Amino acid sequence: MMLSEDEFGEMKWRHPMVSNVIQQSRRETFPKNSYDNLGFGVLRHIRQLFSACVATLTISVLMSGCASLPPSCLPPSRMMVSAEMIFGRNIGDRPAISESAFDNFVAREITPRFPDGLTVMNGNGQWRDAARNVDVRERAKVVLITFADDAQKRAGLVAIAESYKRQFSQQSVLTKVGNVCVSF
Repeated sequence: MMLSEDEFGEMKWRHPMVSNVIQQSRRETFPKNSYDNLGFGVLRHIRQLFSACVATLTISVLMSGCASLPPSCLPPSRMMVSAEMIFGRNIGDRPAISESAFDNFVAREITPRFPDGLTVMNGNGQWRDAARNVDVRERAKVVLITFADDAQKRAGLVAIAESYKRQFSQQSVLTKVGNVCVSF
């Protein structure tokens, strides 16, 4: 509990040793200056505390900007974009998208948009179907694509996902995109 300067001064203590300690503490907490008679001593402490808070907040904001700086790559690496797309292979609750159907999809939709190369891997995944309140497990294809950052290439990722959802009756295609350092 904080006491005002007046409440603190009016307190009566029975033991003189306690009274001396309290009076010394009072002098250190509320030093006398020309403003104290007008009640500005406490305001000075509040102003100092406010200044310290503003300085701390400013430093925090400036330092958080460092986290958003683009990473730099050590030579011979260079900055590129890496995309990971995960395609489920069930239609409804049944495995339905064959290897050849997926290979045809890659040849028709992905390769023309990313002719410099890509990697296709097999995977097993699961996700929560909130509408039915069940966990769904299914085989998946994981496609990794690395490319120089370009708005048209990023739009190509969206077009690939939309085409897959439409062609194979999928709810979604997980697409993860980020900057990476790459060397060949």
